[in-house]
Amino acid sequence: MYKRGGRMARNTFSVKKEDTLLSFLIQYSGLNKNACKDLIGKGNVSVNGEMMRKANHLLSIGDTIQIGYFAQEAEEMN
Repeated sequence: MYKRGGRMARNTFSVKKEDTLLSFLIQYSGLNKNACKDLIGKGNVSVNGEMMRKANHLLSIGDTIQIGYFAQEAEEMN
């Protein structure tokens, strides 16, 4: 993950196999376990456009994961 203009840049991932949210983030984001837990706990991760704060949430094939400030903005828009 990187920052652009003082805001966290958008990172979007598509789920290719069933997994937990935490395990998926560790594998695909390049962040360590604690950093991934921190993102989830602060509401900076969305699953299919909805903020997700449960690290053990089971992901399904085809789910879309977004990481960054926009996860909270997406939740506020719903």
